[in-house]
Amino acid sequence: MEFQGLIYNYKIIKDITQINVDKELLQRFDSDKLAKLKMIPITYNNKMFEVMFTNPASSIVIEDYIKEMVGKNVDIDYFLISESIYNKYINSDTTVGIIEYDLDSISSDDMDEESQIYDVTNEDTSTIVTLANTLFFKAARVKSSDIHIEPFDETMRIRL
Repeated sequence: MEFQGLIYNYKIIKDITQINVDKELLQRFDSDKLAKLKMIPITYNNKMFEVMFTNPASSIVIEDYIKEMVGKNVDIDYFLISESIYNKYINSDTTVGIIEYDLDSISSDDMDEESQIYDVTNEDTSTIVTLANTLFFKAARVKSSDIHIEPFDETMRIRL
């Protein structure tokens, strides 16, 4: 990776904990496209866009995508990261792959005690169906191989 950084004149990030990713900026981008390009937008200030990515050969595609999203008149500062750092960030508690729910908002009032199977139709908008649909849709979009559910006293954390 150091060699690629020298060749392409990109800064190299070896410790992701030192980087503060703008979550609002990250959410503006299509997670499928980010996963495909293995890129993570960092910040966008005063026409300077910072981005981390794993493959220097994809920088032209990344540049086009960034300019499509934020405008043509932007300077881009590239930071090269390894695949393992990228994967660590994607699977960390700091990504948008985390969905948090307040357990009090999920009610079983709509379920009768006799029903062991819940009939789900396309028109179903119950909380649990919405939760499950959101969870699986998000997992599929980011091509997640795992879904971790961490229950807490009043909330739960779901990591993809």
